[in-house]
Amino acid sequence: MLFIGKRCGDPQANELRALGFSVTERNGPLDDAVLLQFPVVLIASTAVTALPMITTRLRGKPGFARRVIAARVPDDTTPALIRALRLCGLDEVFGQSTPTRAIAARIAARLEQRPEWNCEYPEIPRTPAA
Repeated sequence: MLFIGKRCGDPQANELRALGFSVTERNGPLDDAVLLQFPVVLIASTAVTALPMITTRLRGKPGFARRVIAARVPDDTTPALIRALRLCGLDEVFGQSTPTRAIAARIAARLEQRPEWNCEYPEIPRTPAA
């Protein structure tokens, strides 16, 4: 998974690693050779207004169409804007306060739908409901 944020060492990236994901953090624009190495791209700490352009450019890259693209947005983002972001090509949109386990589960479900990646994702233990 490629985790794109403003700074390396994001706590959520570390939590994803603790759950068993292979996470590479980057904080700037990347060339195609780097992007094409990852089946999942998680865009964090990016302005919501820039996400449609970023997602459209990623989806338009040769060989990038079947990758999972997710974004982390502020919790006060309206449902209408989240729907618009999904129409621009984002597979998943998460609020800042979304638990990392929920993010991991939704990304794992997306990877299951893409068998060509042959991804081995971690088993996320289920905790009984309280």
